[in-house]
Amino acid sequence: MGGKKTWKDNLLSSSVPMEFEVSKLLVKHGFSTSADYSYTRHGAQARDDFSVDLEASIYLPFRRPNEITTELHLLVECKHRHRNNKWLFFPDPNPGGFSPFTLGRTPRVVDDFAPVMLDDRHSVAFDNKSIFCIKGVEIDLNNGSVYDAEIRKGLSQLQYALPRLVTEAIEWNLGCHPEECYPFLYCPVLLTTSEIFVAKADTTIESVERAETLPDLATPAPWVVVYCEQTQDFQ
Repeated sequence: MGGKKTWKDNLLSSSVPMEFEVSKLLVKHGFSTSADYSYTRHGAQARDDFSVDLEASIYLPFRRPNEITTELHLLVECKHRHRNNKWLFFPDPNPGGFSPFTLGRTPRVVDDFAPVMLDDRHSVAFDNKSIFCIKGVEIDLNNGSVYDAEIRKGLSQLQYALPRLVTEAIEWNLGCHPEECYPFLYCPVLLTTSEIFVAKADTTIESVERAETLPDLATPAPWVVVYCEQTQDFQ
């Protein structure tokens, strides 16, 4: 009886209550949101339809409709996990010149289709405060299992939804009068209820073997930026 899931457990694990709560929070801060942002992914043999949980957009500056300079688009994929599930990410070990990350690309600025150029110093400043990671895994402290399927799936869903988002934003600008064309920013977000940890830079096989608890080899982080490789199909 103790291990049986209740309807509440199953409802929470569906992430729908989380999506609703996140959507309300975004609306509270001025965003317009929509659920199940769909896209089509073409495979070798067929095409499949998928979706990202939430799409949100807002004109900037916040709450100043008479001074619009740009538009921000967010794609948010929600992952509700149980309280003893932790997400552990491993930092990028490459020195700056060899890192796959480019500063200013997390909130990505696109101003090629508007009559003005947008200064990217704010997006660069955001990245300067971020922790860049190359891979993440889930650790279930209840049963000791370690896996990365949900993280990889979430990142892939966001990646494959981006072409539709960017294309529609470009087409909107191309169909507008010049005074109605704004540069835009977009940012995909994989959101989780799990506590996020980042492995210490000196983590080794030996240090993992010696660790008694997760904080012995990792430190909590509010968010991380994760690199997602472009597959041949995506390109």
